[in-house]
Amino acid sequence: NNNNNNNNHNNDDNGGEDDDEGCTDRLLCPLRKGVGTKSANLGFLASPTVLGRTTQPHSLSAEFGYNLSPVGFAVPFALYDEIMRHNPRVGGALRALVDFEEGNASAAGLGDAGRTRAALVTAAQDAIYSATIPPEWMRSIRKKIAHVLPNGSDKVKFRSSANAEDIANFDGAGLYDSFTGRVSAASHKKCHRVATGGEDPSDDAKPKMKPKTLECALLGVFASLWNLRAVAERSYARIRHSSAVMGAAVLPAYTQDDGSDGDIVVNAVVLTRVTIANVMGYQLSIQAGDNTVTNPDPGTLAENTIAIVGDPSQPPSFSTLQYATTSPHTAPRTAPLLNTTQLGELVRIALRVEQRYCESVASYAMRDETGESYGCESVASWPGKTRALDMEFKLYANGHWLCKQVREFTASDGISS
Repeated sequence: NNNNNNNNHNNDDNGGEDDDEGCTDRLLCPLRKGVGTKSANLGFLASPTVLGRTTQPHSLSAEFGYNLSPVGFAVPFALYDEIMRHNPRVGGALRALVDFEEGNASAAGLGDAGRTRAALVTAAQDAIYSATIPPEWMRSIRKKIAHVLPNGSDKVKFRSSANAEDIANFDGAGLYDSFTGRVSAASHKKCHRVATGGEDPSDDAKPKMKPKTLECALLGVFASLWNLRAVAERSYARIRHSSAVMGAAVLPAYTQDDGSDGDIVVNAVVLTRVTIANVMGYQLSIQAGDNTVTNPDPGTLAENTIAIVGDPSQPPSFSTLQYATTSPHTAPRTAPLLNTTQLGELVRIALRVEQRYCESVASYAMRDETGESYGCESVASWPGKTRALDMEFKLYANGHWLCKQVREFTASDGISS
């Protein structure tokens, strides 16, 4: 991130990203305020003591022989701020929407108020699609793509990284959108969002931006901060819309870190606390192919497997509670999707991430009745565990795992979606 500034966007008790009290990592904590928790956490994963890179001796990626997290960089909140300030139509449309929400919070989704909200959302997003990104920013982004992403990267994914997601008591899962653009694409046409399903275009599950330029992909991410469901959820959670800002994590859009395409064997979500049984360990939700756990195809169900993690030096044991239904046209499976070796690799990666997160964020630690903190090395087997991490993984046909996201939530959040 070559363009970070000191815009912190701190909010009141009902604002977006907080002051990260208890976050002690000198890199992770300040980044959350400049680029959002999602981007900051991706940077955390790439740290040498967490997963690192294959080029870093003694890192877990070096041990596995391939990079365990995606390469990329962050676009900071500063660009969003600049676009809002230098495009008067955008500023006016957002002020109208925010003023309406703050004045009608209790009834904004009902009757005439609901229709007014939808119209204001459409106007705000349309204004952002028409906005101009300062040329110096796009030059910097293109230069960074050429320098950071693998040689020849043309398809680039911009993932949302807002200050109103992945925060305490509000994970914001599924509220914002990610879009793919092409380095080689050029167009003077206005950016617009194309719905691919769903009753409301502003709430479509898998939208696309056209034309497929980098600029349109980035504006699509910024506009998704004002998706209809995102506005409704923030209002319900009493998060101030006026303090919400958006950044982006910029990653390769192909399926593997070395730049090659590859078949996806499974998608998996690891919850580092068991919510469906009274045991200590990890909860694994696994689905076949490119069908995701977080946004599954209709009529499919993920496999639920419990990993019992006791002594970190010993391999975990596994118990499958529910086999996957991989298609609405087939019966549930009668065997796990992964073998014990693959499950062991998944847990080993997740355990390393949680151990290092525990060391970096002081508020994550638990204490016994005497006030003594439990050790982070045994974090997977803490008794009465109330904090947890939610991690998303892909496993490719070549046997390579990729940890694509990590977020924190508390016991009251239940299973993150």
